[in-house]
Amino acid sequence: MVSAAAYHSHTPGAPAPTSSHLLLPQNPGLRILEVREAFCDEDFDWQLCQQLTAQQVRHANLALLRQHAARSFGGALGAAGGGDTADGGEQPGS
Repeated sequence: MVSAAAYHSHTPGAPAPTSSHLLLPQNPGLRILEVREAFCDEDFDWQLCQQLTAQQVRHANLALLRQHAARSFGGALGAAGGGDTADGGEQPGS
């Protein structure tokens, strides 16, 4: 790696080194915020996120409804359905 002083001593017409030429490390927290904001504004697929979230909510709601139905009507469904619960598993004690 070439130091700034060595670069300027061997490069005719190069500007004199100043503090603005030195690369000081940025605050990593600020850089993360900048990258996240740029990602949200330019690259993130909000439509896909909305579709996947809606699909997951529907599946979770269906699973909860099946659990509720199995608890509420488990005895009747188990006798009529051959011992299977609404979620596909067998009832305990069958």
